[in-house]
Amino acid sequence: MDRQFSVSRRILGFFVAGFVLFTLASVTYLGLSSKSPVLSIDPTVYLNENDFLAIEATAQQNARPNTYLNADEIEAIKTKLSAGEEPWATAYQRMITAADQALLAGPYSVTDNGGPNDGHDYKTSLAYCGWSTVDGKEPDCRDGQINPAADRQDYDQAIALARHVSTLGLAYTFTQDSQYADKAVSLIRAWCINADTRMTPAFTTQQSKIEISVSLPGLFYGADLLYSYPGWDSAEKAAFSDWTSQIANDAVRWSRQNNFENWRVHFIALTGSYLKDESLLSYAFGRYRELIPIQMDRQGRLVEELDRTKSLSYSLYALDAIIQTAELAKHQGIDLYGYESDRGVGLKQALDYHAKFSAQDPAERWPYEQIEPLKVQPIEASDSTAIYEMAYAHWPEPQYLDVIESWGRPMTERRVHWHISLTHARR
Repeated sequence: MDRQFSVSRRILGFFVAGFVLFTLASVTYLGLSSKSPVLSIDPTVYLNENDFLAIEATAQQNARPNTYLNADEIEAIKTKLSAGEEPWATAYQRMITAADQALLAGPYSVTDNGGPNDGHDYKTSLAYCGWSTVDGKEPDCRDGQINPAADRQDYDQAIALARHVSTLGLAYTFTQDSQYADKAVSLIRAWCINADTRMTPAFTTQQSKIEISVSLPGLFYGADLLYSYPGWDSAEKAAFSDWTSQIANDAVRWSRQNNFENWRVHFIALTGSYLKDESLLSYAFGRYRELIPIQMDRQGRLVEELDRTKSLSYSLYALDAIIQTAELAKHQGIDLYGYESDRGVGLKQALDYHAKFSAQDPAERWPYEQIEPLKVQPIEASDSTAIYEMAYAHWPEPQYLDVIESWGRPMTERRVHWHISLTHARR
C-alpha cells in the first residue's frame, strides 16, 4: 500500500511539475509574442537582385518628372482634358483655381513661430495633450481629440506650403505658365534655402517625426514637377537637393511601429525618388515589404491602429501612406502593389477589407471604436478615402468605385494629392 501511494505521489508530482513547466513556457511565449517585432537595421535584405537593378536603372535614367507622374501619364491626362472628359475637366478647373489662389499665398517659415535654434527648428505642441488647461478635466491627453489651444502653427504652415507647391507644380506642368513655377520656387526658397527663414532639415522632436513626414511630401512632389523649369536657378536647385538629402537621411535614423512608420517610409521613398538616390529607395522599398506581415493580419486589418479611438480613420491614414509608397515604387520599376507576405497578405487585401467601411453610406458597420464619422468636407480636414482613386486606377474593383462615387469627384487626398482625381482617376 505504501509503495502504491509513493508511486501515485511520484506520478502526481511529475504531472504537477509538467503542468508548471507548460504554464511557464506558455506565459513566456505569449509574453514574447506580444512584444512588437524588432525592425531590421538593414531592410534591403527584403529586396532581390532584380529589385536593385530596377532601382539603379530608373535612377540613372534621371527622367523628370517621375515621382507620382511621368511624361507619358501627363500627356494622357492632357488628351482627356482636350476632349473635355470627366472627372478630369472639373478636377483641372479646381486645380487652376487653387493655383491662382496660391499665387497670393505665403511665404511660409518656421521662424514665424519662434522656437529653438533662433526659430529654425520645427516645433509644435502635442496635438492630443494639454486638455487639462483647457477644461480642467482629466485625462490630459485624449487620443483622437485635437486640443484647440495647442501650438500648431509650424504644422499648419508646412501643410499649406506643400499644398501650394504641389498645386503650383501641377499648374506649371499643364500650362507651362512661368508665374506658377516662379511662385513655387519662391516658397521653396523661403522654407528650405534662405539663411534667415529656412527650417533645420531634421526631425527635432518626437512630434515632428509624424508631422514632418505627413505634411511635407507635397513639397517634393511639386519640386519634381518643376525640376526642368529653366527659371529655377541651378545653385538654388542644388541647395534644395542638399536640404532634401539631409532631412531624408535623418529620417533613416529613427523608426516606429504604427502609422508613423508608414509615413516615414513614404517620406524616404519620395525624397529618394526626387533625389534619384538608390540607397534611400532601396531602404524604403525593403522596409515596405518588411512591414506588411508585421502590420497586416490575414483579413487585411492594420493591427497597430485598431486600439485607437478613431481606428477607421487611423487605419485609412496608414493605408494612405502604404499605397502612395507603392505608387512611387511603380515609377521606380518596383512592384509593391502586387507584393504579398508569406501568408498571402498585401495591399490589395487591406484595400478590400477597408472598402466595406469607407463609403459615405458603408456596406458594413466598422466593428471597432470610431468616435466620429469619416470626414471628407472640408477638404482641409478630410480622412483618407480619396486613396481609392489610386486604388481603382490600379485595380478596377467595383467596391473601390463605390467608395469614390459615394463621396463624389473630384476627390482630395489632403496629405500629398490635393488633386488626385485629376492625376489618378480612372473612369
